[in-house]
Amino acid sequence: MPPTTLHRRQLLAGLAAGALAAGPLRSLAAGAPPALGAGIRLIANENPYGPSPAALAAMRTAASRGAYYPGPERSELIGRIAAANDLAEEAVVVSSGSSEALNAACLAWGKAGRIVAPAVTFDIQLRYAERLGVTVQRVPLAGDLQIDLDAMAEAPGTDVRYWRC
Repeated sequence: MPPTTLHRRQLLAGLAAGALAAGPLRSLAAGAPPALGAGIRLIANENPYGPSPAALAAMRTAASRGAYYPGPERSELIGRIAAANDLAEEAVVVSSGSSEALNAACLAWGKAGRIVAPAVTFDIQLRYAERLGVTVQRVPLAGDLQIDLDAMAEAPGTDVRYWRC
C-alpha cells in the first residue's frame, strides 16, 4: 500500500473534532441527558448537552480554513450586523469573544473620564481598566437590588456608563 499523505488542515480538523468528542461532554454530545443531580454551571455558559451535530460540522469546516485570516467573511459579517441594526459599519466591532471588545471600550472611554458602573457586576473589564489607570466609580444597587440607572445617570463628571445585561 502506498503511504497516505496527511495535510495540516486535515490534521487540525481531526484534532479539533477529536478534542470535542473525547472531552467530558462526550456522552452528552451523543444525546445523553445530564445525570440527575449533575451540576450545571450556568455562570460559565456551559451547555450540558454539548454541541449540536450542525455545530460540530461547522467547527470541522472552520478548522479546515484555520490557516487563513477571515478577511472577506469578517467584512461580510460586519456588513450584515450593521444593516440589521441600522448602523454604519464603522460602529460595529467584531472580536474573539466579548472580553476583547469590552476591554478596548473601557480603555478607550476611560481616557475621556471616569467610568460609572454598578457596584455589583461582572467587572473583569473594569478591573483591567483600573490596573491601567482608569478611574471607575461604582454606584450601589437600588433598594430592590437592581442596577440603579438613575443614580448612574446622575453621577457627576462622568461620560461613560457601564453595565452588562
